[in-house]
Amino acid sequence: MHATIVALYQSREMLVTMYTREMGFDALLARILTELPELSSELRKAARFLVDHPDEVALVSMRVLAARSEVTPTTFVRLARRLGFGDWAALRKPFEDRLRS
Repeated sequence: MHATIVALYQSREMLVTMYTREMGFDALLARILTELPELSSELRKAARFLVDHPDEVALVSMRVLAARSEVTPTTFVRLARRLGFGDWAALRKPFEDRLRS
């Protein structure tokens, strides 16, 4: 039973990673807004900042974003993982791609 649960969890994680790797900005924004009510207050503050300041997300460092949004840099890493991304850079990529297009 335990092995089955672990296998299902790993399969889910792989699917989430594949999905988020290809996620565009609009899909990411929708995902953030969908998750918003379920987030802790700190994660919600960080998520709200991403939604409200997408250009800054693409242009400034995580530390600057953290200071401006009044959360710790670790909060952005935790948010990235909560949304299914491996790290902050992967979450930030759709914001960067949006500015390039």
